[in-house]
Amino acid sequence: MRRLNAGAVGLLLVLCCVGTAHGFVITFPPGTDVSGTINDKFGHGTGFTDRLPGTGESLPANDPNLDLSANPGRLTIHSTPDFLPNPVSNPALAEAIGVLLPNPGANDITISVGLRDVHLNEWSDRLGLYVASSSGGDVLIGGVHMEHQWQYGPPGLYQYFFTEYVNGLSIPDHYFITPAPYPPIGTPGIWENGDDIDLTLSRTGGLWKISWNDLTKASQGESPSWAVSDLDNQDLYVGVHYVNARVAVSSTSEIEYFSVTVPEPSTLVLLGMGAISLLAYVWRRRKQTA
Repeated sequence: MRRLNAGAVGLLLVLCCVGTAHGFVITFPPGTDVSGTINDKFGHGTGFTDRLPGTGESLPANDPNLDLSANPGRLTIHSTPDFLPNPVSNPALAEAIGVLLPNPGANDITISVGLRDVHLNEWSDRLGLYVASSSGGDVLIGGVHMEHQWQYGPPGLYQYFFTEYVNGLSIPDHYFITPAPYPPIGTPGIWENGDDIDLTLSRTGGLWKISWNDLTKASQGESPSWAVSDLDNQDLYVGVHYVNARVAVSSTSEIEYFSVTVPEPSTLVLLGMGAISLLAYVWRRRKQTA
């Protein structure tokens, strides 16, 4: 019987274990209507199954802020007047669609969304991703933000942000925004209305961060990383939030996809074993041909 060398075994491990991660992708092909999920304005199921706890309770069953038909292949979403998750706001109207992720333990997590034709029309508007504990209290949110028009003039200052809230209060040590808060007048924003932006909220090695890829401007970046132990070893709510925080003027953007991936611990071990085997094989081949 023919024997596989170490390099072949390593490659086989890598190829076989890549598919053992669990997760899902929500997309919106024309005609999307997923029964039993949150409905758009016309009663078509969007694929999203849950909302951030405490939000959307005053929204009708056919959510007027969601539309699968305006641009087939994407979910058009409108912002709502709320300052998520500030306790003095109106969370019952907040648009924070998502899914419930069964307990991933402390494993790595990748939550991604493809935002297209992004628009924030007024100061303090926000659009992005969230992850929240099912036991309540702790929420991480991050994405795109618009700073005050009255200070920076139209169209305002377009930023990326990442912050942690506990019981509705922002944690000072876990607050990031770029460009930095209140930079000199005339400081340019780092994205613009109409851009297509991919956002990723991830936990790697116990540390959470937000990263972005502006497809329109071909620019990328990421936030600092933080440990948030209150999000370990429990079910998590993950999803997309979109709020016009300070004024009643709604903004409109589109979602092309939403995905969640959680590698199994055994997957990571096998990937490491496969990589080591491949490196050992390459080293031996080079030594033999030297």
